[in-house]
Order: sequence, then C-alpha cells, then structure tokens
Amino acid sequence: MRGSKPTYEELEKRVRALEKEVKKRQQAREKAEKHEEFLQGIIDNAPVMIVCYDSQINILMLNREFTRCLGWTQEDAQKMDLMAACCPDPEYREMARKYMMEAVMGWRDFELTKKNGDILHSSWSNCRLSDGTQIGIGIDITQRRQAEEALKMIEYEKGLILDSMSEIVIYYSCTNLKIEWTNRAAGESVGLSPNKLVGKHCYEIWHNRNEPCDGCPVVKSFETGKPEEDERNTPDGRKWYVRSYPVISAKGAIEGIVEVVQNITERKRAEKVLRESKEFSSSLLNNAPNPILVINQDTSLRYVNTTLEKLTGFSSAELIGRKAPYPWWTEETLQKTSKDLEKAMREGAKRLEELFQKKNGERFWVEITSVPVRMDGDFKYYLANWVDITERKRAEEQIKASLREKEVLLQEIHHRVKNNLQVISSLLNRKSKAIKYKKDAEVFRECQNFVGVMSIVHEKLYQNKNLASINFKDYIATVARELVRAYYPTKPDKVALKFELEDVSLGIDSAIPLGLVFNELITNSLKHAFPKSKKGEIRVSLHVRDEHEIELVVSDNGIGIPKDLDYRTDETYGLYLVTGLVEKQLQGKIEISGKPVVAGTEVKITFQEDNP
Repeated sequence: MRGSKPTYEELEKRVRALEKEVKKRQQAREKAEKHEEFLQGIIDNAPVMIVCYDSQINILMLNREFTRCLGWTQEDAQKMDLMAACCPDPEYREMARKYMMEAVMGWRDFELTKKNGDILHSSWSNCRLSDGTQIGIGIDITQRRQAEEALKMIEYEKGLILDSMSEIVIYYSCTNLKIEWTNRAAGESVGLSPNKLVGKHCYEIWHNRNEPCDGCPVVKSFETGKPEEDERNTPDGRKWYVRSYPVISAKGAIEGIVEVVQNITERKRAEKVLRESKEFSSSLLNNAPNPILVINQDTSLRYVNTTLEKLTGFSSAELIGRKAPYPWWTEETLQKTSKDLEKAMREGAKRLEELFQKKNGERFWVEITSVPVRMDGDFKYYLANWVDITERKRAEEQIKASLREKEVLLQEIHHRVKNNLQVISSLLNRKSKAIKYKKDAEVFRECQNFVGVMSIVHEKLYQNKNLASINFKDYIATVARELVRAYYPTKPDKVALKFELEDVSLGIDSAIPLGLVFNELITNSLKHAFPKSKKGEIRVSLHVRDEHEIELVVSDNGIGIPKDLDYRTDETYGLYLVTGLVEKQLQGKIEISGKPVVAGTEVKITFQEDNP
C-alpha cells in the first residue's frame, strides 16, 4: 500500500541487505587497497626506473630505482620542474618532451643529469594508459655504454695496430670469400684506399683474374678448415708469402677467413744474391790453386776445398767435423803443430811452415797463412790457406848444402890469403934488416904494415861466421894496439889509445881500403905527433850517422901538422895516399884540421855503406 508504513520485518530485511552491500563494498575497497599496495610494491622494487606523468608532463609518481639512479625524489618532483633538472639544455629537453608526449612503445637513449651533477646514460620506453596517464620505463645503460666505448677503443686500437703493420691483413666473408675488411697495407700495395677493396675478390685485385688462383691458400683454408700457407707471384713480378687462417665459431662453423700476406720480393732477391754469392764463393774456393780450410772454434773442420783433398788424399767426408790432431799431422811434429795452431787461433793471422804427410804416407811441406773470421766483433771461424812449398824446401836444402860447401871453400881461401900475406910480411921484415939506409928501411916497414892490414882483414873474415863482412869495431882495436906495440916496443905507455866505437859491419870492398886508411892515420900520429919523449893520446871514434853513412874520426893531441901543408899533394905525412883511398875507392869525403902545439890533428872520414 502506497503511503503505508513498512513493517518491522521489512525494515529488518532492508537493513540486512544494506549491511551486506556495505560489507561487500568494504571488502572490495580493502582488496583494491591491497592490490594498489601490491602494485606499489612491485613498482618500488622493480629493477627499472618507473615514472608516471600526465599529458602536461607533470610528474605524478616515481619509484625507488629512479631515485637510486638519478638521486631525485618524489618531493623534488612536487617542488620543482624535474624535467628541466634532468635535461638542462632547452633543445635537448624539448626533444625529450616530444618523445614522452608521443608515448610510443620502443627504446630510446637519453643522457640525464643526476642530482649530484653527473650524467647518467639511460634508455627509455613509454606508454599511455586508458585514463590518459603515461608511464615511462627506463634502465641504466652506463655499463653498456662503458662496454661499448671500451669495444670502440679496442676496435680503434686494433685498427691502428693492423694499419701500422707492413703485412697485408684481409678478412674474407665465409659466404662468397669476398673482402669484408682490410688494413692500410693492402690498399697501398695496389694504390687504392682500403674501402675500395671491400666487396671484391683478391684474385680480381692482385691477379687480374676472374676466378681463384690454383692452390689459393684462402680457398684451401675454407675447404679444409685449417691454416694454409704458400708463396705466390703476382703479374707485376712481386713475390708474396701468404698465410690464411679460418675463423671458427663456438659451434665449429667457419665464419670467415683471415689472410696475412708479406711482400718477400726483396728477401727473395737478397736470397738469390746470397745463394749466387755462396755458389760463387764455393766455386772460387773449390777451384782455388791453393788448399783452403775453415776451422771452428773447437778445432773441428768446417770446410775443406777440393785442392786440399787432392793434395792430402783425404776426402771431405773423412775430414768435415774432425777435430785436431788432423790426419795429415806427422808424429814427430805433433806437439809443435798443435801449439802453432793454438797460438794462431788465439793471437790472429800467422805465417807458418809445417811438415805434413799425405794419406799414402808421403811427406810434404806447406806454408800456412791464416786469419780469424769475426762476426760482430766475435771470433767465429779460422781460415787457413796453404801453399805447397815442398819443391822450394828441396831447393833451399840444395842451396844450403851448396852454400856450406862455398863457405868452407871461402874460409880456406881467406886462410890461405892470410898465410900468404904473413909470408910476404916475414920476407919484407927479413929483407929490411939487410938495408943500411934508414929511409929505405922505413919504406919496407910501411909496406910490411900495409900487408899486415890486409892480413888482419882476411883473418877477421876467416874467423867470422859471415864471410861477406867483418865488424870493423874489432878490427880498429886490434890494428891500433898492434901498431903501438910495433912503434914503441919498449915504451907501451908513451901513447894512450881511447876508443868510441859502434858495431859497424863492412864488406871486404870497403874494409880493405878503410883498413889501409886507418893504418896510415895511426902510423902518421905515431911517427910525427909525439917527438922525442913527448907522451900523448890518440882517439878513435866510429859511428853510423844515418841509415847508410859511416863516420871514422882519428885525432891526437900531438904537435899537429904545418899550416901550409897541402895534404892532397904532399906525400911527407902519407895524407896524399889517405885522400886517394877515401875519395876514389870509398867514394867518401875527408876533412883534416890541425893547430900546431895546441890542438893536435883531427881527420874525419865519411862514406856510404849499403849494409852498415
């Protein structure tokens, strides 16, 4: 009934229905709150940055990861323009704002400014919900960027390294074996930039071909899956050493081929020159007229030429590697030859004469010239050159035997000449005793002295081992003392002899005339310088003044010679004879100085002698 009041039962029923609805709504609200709390938990604990914003780019909510990565909080978003803080540059900020407004699914990288001023490298994607709210999801890509930068640096450094190599480095595609990458050296080898080579086959560029070369290492590596190498020639005459390496994936598939090529044109040319040089040296040594051998530091034989093989009878197979003592050494000279070898290898080049024996026992003489071979200052080998001197040694022995015979004969001749001169001297002495006139007897005595001088020269030659010359120093002392004894037999201290003599060897052609000159000068001093009881001194000096000039000086402290005496024409003092002997036979010079009473007389004689 309209207008009638509900009954108690109806009210109670309505209240119960209302309580039930309220309870249902409360449960729904609690469920929604829990769901919201659950979603907020997910958002706050998500490992990505999440930010909610409206259509005007007002920040509604941001999660903990956003705060952790950028430092900005929810409170900062409510107090300030967080968009301006994260993107200070207006143009960059406008670009980011447009992206956010579009709400297009997809990732895009941004560089955002942190609260502390640092830059965060991040990547964002966004979407628009049905109520118009937009959500942005971002991730921190700093480590990825760092890895990318490190990879770029590695690639850059790899490029620098490969471009700095003189070898050509090429990477080929596994699908068609075309060039995918190459270094600078590859382009320089054909005068092109490396980019111009990409996408082409190597045989097109270097060989002007339309198909791979026979035995191409790159093709073989692709077929076998193994590294290959070979030496190849290009039509321009260059020579290359090619190595190819397959690039194998983790699954064992060939992903590409790396080729490393080295230009060996100059090396091959140098090897050819060296080979030809070795062949020339070997041919030169093997065809040398003299035996040649090379010895290592440990005395092992490194090389012997064919001439040595022919001379000794030993083959190179028998000799190479063999150490001293060598088979051609003789038993009796073993120790001497061993010491000679050690000394030569230690001290350097030597010239030695050695007696060796052939394989058949025949003896032969060699003259060895040796020199150490050094490399970088260090001793490496010992090179010895032999000269067969067997015939020369035989000739020398024959000459020595002949010389010994001649020496004996010459000694006998000098001995007989000396004896004959002594007989003549004795005859003159005997005849002089029968002469009544003193002047005539004096002439006989002078002749006897001349004969005695020549006798002494021959006696010295007879006594000397060298029959071609005598030591004139000994002759002067002997003759001077003999003449003093002859003139003053009872007064040996009347005249004192002073000598200043060098060892001077004179041949017989110079010794006899100089001996006569010396005899005459000493005789003059003894006869004329010290009259009556006057005592005096005679000085004799003999020197070699330069390489071949001989100087003989005889002086006394007697009364001297007259000032007006012309010694070249006056025969009174015997100086006429002395001058003739010096100038004509010795081809020398004579100087005579004399001051009566005060200085005595000095006679200086100089002449040339080839072997003084």
